[in-house]
Amino acid sequence: MRMWFGYDDEGTLRSMELRHLGWKPEVDFNAPSCPSDVSELKTRRAEMYGIKNWIVHECGCPSTASNCLCHNTMMHGFFVENGLLVAKASAVIRMNGVAITPGARVPVGESVTLSVDSDAPNGSKISVVCERPPQQEAVELVVTDGKTPAHLFQNLPIGYCRMGCAGARIKSVSFVGIRAP
Repeated sequence: MRMWFGYDDEGTLRSMELRHLGWKPEVDFNAPSCPSDVSELKTRRAEMYGIKNWIVHECGCPSTASNCLCHNTMMHGFFVENGLLVAKASAVIRMNGVAITPGARVPVGESVTLSVDSDAPNGSKISVVCERPPQQEAVELVVTDGKTPAHLFQNLPIGYCRMGCAGARIKSVSFVGIRAP
């Protein structure tokens, strides 16, 4: 199935455009003479999301597939570099040195350290956050030799908080920390 993705100056995918049965091959979002409905759509997306350019992707699903979810995988797992779709680097979040399964519910104490292992290039930035009332600002960590330094989060609330990491070039990972009273 043919789909178009809008991206910003940094290559971050900001918009996915799908049509039932996919876009026809003659529709080119980058052509100055694209159909008026496409031109209007491009203008709206540029204003809403800061889109600077478009890239097409053929996922391989038949155009008749009603259950194609490839656009979600692309939107969250890829970015654009040198005019090509590139897979984001993988990430493993560690709590107190132990790898955590994404989406897991994990017992936590009053404080935890979070770090990230990633195959992202050295110098890549990863935001690590512990969302809790009141929400704490994300902490930006830098990958060196496949990992980030650990960051200490203190005074975790009783109950739960979502913890995770994200980056423009790194797949997001999160889990739920649960602290018993």
